[in-house]
This record gives sequence, C-alpha cells and structure tokens, in this order.
Amino acid sequence: GLVKNYSGAIAARVFLGVAEAGFFPAAVFISSVWYPRKQVQWRIAIFYCMGSLSGSFTGLIAYGVAHMDGRAGLAAWRWIFILEGLITVAFAPLIIWILPSPSDSKWLSDDEKELLSSICSSGGVSPHVAFRKESLYAAFKDVKVWMVGMMGVGTVLPLYGGHLWRVPSTVIVDQGKRAMSSALELTMANISAAIGTNIFLGREAPNYPTGFGISLFTVGLGIVLAGLLWWMLARENERRDKLDKAAVARLSPAEIEEMGDSAPTFRYIL
Repeated sequence: GLVKNYSGAIAARVFLGVAEAGFFPAAVFISSVWYPRKQVQWRIAIFYCMGSLSGSFTGLIAYGVAHMDGRAGLAAWRWIFILEGLITVAFAPLIIWILPSPSDSKWLSDDEKELLSSICSSGGVSPHVAFRKESLYAAFKDVKVWMVGMMGVGTVLPLYGGHLWRVPSTVIVDQGKRAMSSALELTMANISAAIGTNIFLGREAPNYPTGFGISLFTVGLGIVLAGLLWWMLARENERRDKLDKAAVARLSPAEIEEMGDSAPTFRYIL
C-alpha cells in the first residue's frame, strides 16, 4: 500500500511470499494436533471454503474502500492493502494464545488437555515428529501425492486466473510424510498459480479462448484424477480388509508406525 514503484511492489510481494509459505502446511499440521484423523478432513474443508467464501466479499469491500480515495493523499487501491494488513497484524498475536498444542494451551484445564491428547493419540496422530529423509522420499515416490497435486493444479490455476485463491487437499498419512506431501502438493499448485495469472491475454478479449480453454482442461483433469484416486483408495482399503489377520497381528506397534500409510491396519478415509 505504500510502495512507490514496481521494484518496491516486487520486493514487498517476495517478503509476503516468504512469510506466508508455511501458513497452510502449518494449519494442516496444527489441525491434526487438535483433532483425530477422522475429523481433520472436515476442518480442512471448512478452511478451504472460508478462503473461497472470502472472495465473495471482495467486491463489496472494494466498493467501500473506493470512497477512501484521496484520504491521506493515498489512492483507494492502496487503502485495500493497508487495511487488510492492519487487520492481519491485529489478529495475528491471538494465534500465540489460541493455537499451541493442547498440552501447552493456557486456556484448557488439565482434564481437557488429557482428554484431547488421548483422543488424538487414539486416532493415530503424533504431534512431535523429527525430519527424516525417508519421509521426503516416501512423499516423492507416492503416486497419490502427485495426483492430489495435479488436482490442486486443476483448482488453483483457474481460480488464480479469475483472481481467487484455494489450495489442494492432502492425503492423510504419517506426520512426516504428510508434511512432505503437503509441501509438494502446494508447490505444484502454487506454480500453477503463476500460470493462471498469465493465461487471460488482453488481446483475446472478450472471449479469452486460451485462458478458459486451459482452465477447463485443468478442471476436467482434476475431476478425473479425483475419481481415479477415490477408486484407487477404495480398492486399497478393500485389499487390506482381506489380509491375513494372523499375519497382521504379528506386527509390532513400532513396525506398524514405521510403515505409515502402507501399514495393513491403515485405512484411507473416503
């Protein structure tokens, strides 16, 4: 809101990108600390919808801010960034109080902390995970991660083209692999955002065949991949249901934890 030239705008955007890069992966991780595995998906879905719903109010906000044109010698478009930034800064400190892990929370009783910890642990969630190269390799080798990433491309590219924002979903897995998977999927989706903001060429107005053609293709690809992924996971769940129960019972808890989403006791939530 206060930049004076194009270089200043680029510098501000770079620093904003650095600051926001870990936001969504952290939100997914923190959600898994507070909720058991079967409830995380619903919370993340609400998170997505709120991000998209916020776009519904941009026109109204822009109309209101337009009346501030010239205030303090600043154009109306600058006030949009300044006011949004002030709101963000005002609410950001609340995160320190609201979003620590249940065991570190200041506003939960000891009984509530114990209950939350037991619920999350029963759902297979472990909040303390060290970085392991194996988790990174597992994420890169899992075709499902790449499929979800491409589904994210199908969502983010056309939405960025239309000046909206969403992010892809992520398979639910062991925490180390999940963290790496989220980063990989978001990288794919955000790269597509750079494409999405440049496919609506001014010389093709008003029909924009290139922009809408690419957008329709990626949306269609996302729909196809979503259906294919659902079928793959349902078939895998069914295969694991038919495994020898005696052989599964011989596995130790440590072996099962090491196997992550490949463990015979793991089921994908559909």
